[in-house]
Amino acid sequence: MPVSCPVTFLEVKLGSTILATLQNSVSFSDLIVSRERERESLKPVLIDSGLQLPFALRASIYNGMLSDTIVPITASCPTGNCTWPVTPSLAICGQCSPSTYEIHCDNNFCNYTMPSGSIITLISPGASEGPGFAVKSGTGGKYNSSLHDKLYIANFDVVGAPYMSLSQGFSNQTTNASECAMWLCVQAYHVSSRSNHQVQTTIQTFSSINSTQTNGGVLANFTFPTLPEEMNATPNTNYSVSLLGAQGFQDTLSTMFNGTAELDIESSSAESDAVDAIWSASANLDPWIQQVALSMTNALRNSSGLPSHALYNGTGYQLGISVRWRWIALPAAMVVLSLVFLAMIMVQTARSPVASWKGSPLAFLFFDVDEEIKRSVLGYTDRFNGIEDAVSGARVVLRGQPGGIWTFKAA
Repeated sequence: MPVSCPVTFLEVKLGSTILATLQNSVSFSDLIVSRERERESLKPVLIDSGLQLPFALRASIYNGMLSDTIVPITASCPTGNCTWPVTPSLAICGQCSPSTYEIHCDNNFCNYTMPSGSIITLISPGASEGPGFAVKSGTGGKYNSSLHDKLYIANFDVVGAPYMSLSQGFSNQTTNASECAMWLCVQAYHVSSRSNHQVQTTIQTFSSINSTQTNGGVLANFTFPTLPEEMNATPNTNYSVSLLGAQGFQDTLSTMFNGTAELDIESSSAESDAVDAIWSASANLDPWIQQVALSMTNALRNSSGLPSHALYNGTGYQLGISVRWRWIALPAAMVVLSLVFLAMIMVQTARSPVASWKGSPLAFLFFDVDEEIKRSVLGYTDRFNGIEDAVSGARVVLRGQPGGIWTFKAA
């Protein structure tokens, strides 16, 4: 349902006009980030039979692992200048941290015991071939899923040689080790567009949830508690994930983030694209998992259902012009007065007793001249420029005489 907002003007004076930004009434559907239409009680994530993630979510995992850059989904802003309120949404969070380990080696293999309790077996230095890098899913050490304080969907340990190492150069001194985890969370976003450039900032992330399985069976939901006030959650709105949905994430990711890379004296190869992607980023895994989490968040937000109601409005802007009439009053008045003056001249000319005539010398043949002027030219008429010398400085006016005769009189 469309909802309206007030119309306001932001003015900047420029000569006699005003450049203005006009705030239009905008429908709710124009304001929400992508198809998720935030501000709804999020429905459980739909999972295909066999706890298989939907294709869009599976594709987003590979997109995050293999792409150079992932950017947040964008909101529709037809005017190019829009602002939305802080908006919470279900999201995927992820983090990786450097990990310690205990190592026990024999002539051929070394066992790495991780803080989570996982034991990973790799080749020992000097071995000609064998597994030199491994990713192993588990329950987590630093990110301990048994605490049930977050809704974890992936916990895995990473340990081994640097990317594309060979067995001949492998050494325990160059081993990289990390612990990583991903979990479902709620993030609050501030989104704005200026001149068609959209910026999304994550204001706050909320991850606390009791992930202990309930007695509701497969139809049970995990529901986040009340969000902090600054996340701008709508009252009585729940953010939930189905038990099957969480299990689908866990089954998919635990299988994907599990495997090894084999080293020999000439080459090295990972057993899957996921292991190869993790291996390539093993020197610093946190930016990599943040990118995967963002890609999955985009897919999750795009695949959520439409809301049944609109709960708040946003703001859309477009350029306009507002004219301050007092700034053009003077030139407008001058134009009007000029037209009035022209009309007065036309009326006065029409009423004048003097008929219009052209500046032809013939007209002067029919006008008389004052006697005083005539006398002043006596004796000059037979000289060169004599008449001009005698009366050129005289000032005269044309006056009517009795009988309809017009005479030039000395002024």
